[in-house]
Amino acid sequence: MKVIQIMDNFIVEGGVNSFVYDLCYALKEQGCDVSLIGLLRQGYDSNPEVKNLRNAGIRVECIGASSKKGALMHGIGKLRRLIKESSNGEQSICNLHLKLSVLMGVLATQGLNNIKCIETYHSLYSRYWLQTKVLSPFITMYIPCSESAKDEFVKRFHPKLNKVVAISNGVNCKKIREMAVRRNENVITAISVGRFTNQKNLHVTAEAFSKIDSKGFVYKIFGDGILKQQIVESAGGSERVKLCGQVSRQTIIEELTNCDIVVMPSLWEGLSIFMLEAMSLGCPMMISDVPSLRNVFGEKPLNAGEGWRLCTWGYLVETTNVKAYSQAMNHFLKHRDLIEKMRVEVEKYASSYSIEETAKSYMKVYMYCLQREN
Repeated sequence: MKVIQIMDNFIVEGGVNSFVYDLCYALKEQGCDVSLIGLLRQGYDSNPEVKNLRNAGIRVECIGASSKKGALMHGIGKLRRLIKESSNGEQSICNLHLKLSVLMGVLATQGLNNIKCIETYHSLYSRYWLQTKVLSPFITMYIPCSESAKDEFVKRFHPKLNKVVAISNGVNCKKIREMAVRRNENVITAISVGRFTNQKNLHVTAEAFSKIDSKGFVYKIFGDGILKQQIVESAGGSERVKLCGQVSRQTIIEELTNCDIVVMPSLWEGLSIFMLEAMSLGCPMMISDVPSLRNVFGEKPLNAGEGWRLCTWGYLVETTNVKAYSQAMNHFLKHRDLIEKMRVEVEKYASSYSIEETAKSYMKVYMYCLQREN
């Protein structure tokens, strides 16, 4: 089976990119002829993953656009040629990731009857209704990255239900654990990772944890973005809260290995790759009360008036409640004997999100799509 994965760029950081890389490896292991095409030049020349993918027998190409506008104006023809070369006239799957790749992938495959386009829906995209409606006749199957992402997709876009199937994201647990480097830490560390955007809601936890009155506690936030100043102001100059900037995926894995709890106050997610990576390392979790996060643990929503809940794997917290996050963290700091118990419990859940099982599910959908009409 020929499978062509198309994504926006080759940046080193985790998230969707690391998922696509791991999916390529897993599909190759399961006998697929795999190609990967990037649209933007970003990361293509510097990311060591490009060489690793090629060494694994995966064809990696890039149309080399310097911007999204440039890709749309000048890159459709080159993308079409690369797709034709990769498919070599055989029945093939083009798996499209994120908005730009979906748009360009559909445009580039018009008239190529041997290609079936599949869209992986990773999250709630803003300003996406028109694109989805216009392109829907050319998408054979939509794959939301979780059941909650599927529910959101169906509610917003009303696709034919036989064209939507949820497949949970997965991670290469073995690879992540091999990247882990253990250090001796003398403080209790909580960490968050993400873009500084409204979605990640990091100003809430920055404010909550700035008020923690406990020696030997630090809250590290990794990332950058347009709301950095809001987070700085919410932290109020507290030494407890440290903004650590953008770092490599290797550094994030090392930080996860040595932290005591991972904090995810997001307003929404698809199925966070970062969350799955943290779980594979046995990190206790403190998550907001949104379906895509709590459903990973099969946890019910908080009850009315329930600001936070102690769970076997960590804490479920009312999403925008600063006081609740502060109370939950204070509880964690006062009951440090729970850390190892939570680690064991989290690792049990992590085993359900392996990239190998995810790839098997993708292959079943690919086979089905090659045998059906849109």
